[in-house]
Amino acid sequence: MYNTGKLKHLKMSTTDNAYQFSLENSYMFHWPFGVFDLPTVIVSKPLFMDSEEIVFLFLYGYRSEFYSVKKEEILAVSDNNGTVRVKGWKGRYKILNEELFNKNIEEEIIELKN
Repeated sequence: MYNTGKLKHLKMSTTDNAYQFSLENSYMFHWPFGVFDLPTVIVSKPLFMDSEEIVFLFLYGYRSEFYSVKKEEILAVSDNNGTVRVKGWKGRYKILNEELFNKNIEEEIIELKN
């Protein structure tokens, strides 16, 4: 069991500035379990994080699964002052990994809203 009482909030270098990860924010990341095995992204709040990874919990009826994502693979964070809006997701996002974010746009996994 993870001890969520002693979590570290670490900084990650981005294209704009350093970002401080927090359990209070929602993060966008590549989701390999899309419908019909199509690649997709998902936005979720984390359950736990350490210096390298963020762990998310997903409940499926009577069972649950943990899924971990390396911090450098996080595409964006929900942010009211964010610069982008993504089709299919509400709110605005601040891009954390511009290279991966743009790759998902090129592969038509992410579509931006106007």
